[in-house]
Amino acid sequence: MKCLICYQSKTGTTAKCAEILKKKLEKRGAQVTAANLAAGRPQLAGYDCIITGAPVRMGKIPKETKAFLEAGRNELLNCKKTAFFICSAFPAQTQQVLLENFPRELLEASVCAAGFGGEVDIHKQKGFDRFMARMMTNLVKHYKAAMPSVREENIEAFANTLCSGVDKEKN
Repeated sequence: MKCLICYQSKTGTTAKCAEILKKKLEKRGAQVTAANLAAGRPQLAGYDCIITGAPVRMGKIPKETKAFLEAGRNELLNCKKTAFFICSAFPAQTQQVLLENFPRELLEASVCAAGFGGEVDIHKQKGFDRFMARMMTNLVKHYKAAMPSVREENIEAFANTLCSGVDKEKN
């Protein structure tokens, strides 16, 4: 299976998750190319599977990722397999974030859509995001809760689903 992972990353977490996913798919025999959307829109032709990943800030994915999905809608719908992932510090909101940010038509046609967790690194944040990250860190410490983290088990399950031989249904 020839796969393309298109992603956008603000602080590096989505890039990290894309790389982990790439390695897991390669271990299963897939040929994988990772493309950062910040470098421009990659060519989508010639892939059996196209995966799109995005960070989440304040419940939203970047507008550039949304533009990529809109511009590539037909190619994504005609691809054998599509899948989507988000990186968010609030995994309980994954389904809501997916439904509010990704075109429903693409989600319904995908093999899978999931959240890979997220990380909060104050040093990689700027402006208001840094302020919010600092507040979150203080709350986590106050309530003795766990800091958000990348969930490799979710990436593993995602890779298993993609490699299971399941293709999306063509209407």
